[in-house]
Amino acid sequence: MSKLLFTTNLAKYEADGSDGVAYDHSYYLIKLDRIFNAVKDEGYSVNYSANRGLWKSYQYNMKSGLKLTDKNGQDVEFGTYDADAGVQLSRYYVELHKVLDTKDITINVGDAWNKFDNLT
Repeated sequence: MSKLLFTTNLAKYEADGSDGVAYDHSYYLIKLDRIFNAVKDEGYSVNYSANRGLWKSYQYNMKSGLKLTDKNGQDVEFGTYDADAGVQLSRYYVELHKVLDTKDITINVGDAWNKFDNLT
């Protein structure tokens, strides 16, 4: 029998299908529109596929077993402070893809230029 029946949030679950509690086998959804808008001008994107287009969300299982490592091969622990980078790591994983890598160039008036010159 699910623990859900014994939560104090039963009224919320009945109203909107959620109870604000995550269990070992729970799924969570991360909406991607705000994340995409935050990184798109830096050459990054969220997942894209021909049949789905730009993905609207990522869905994860609490027991997915995802393991990430840093450049030294050490496990990355979500929700901790990364002293080397000087940032607090999120408790959630969002996959981003580098789609454009550009470089600055200098050209003189009259020099030939095409739209791919700045791509690396």
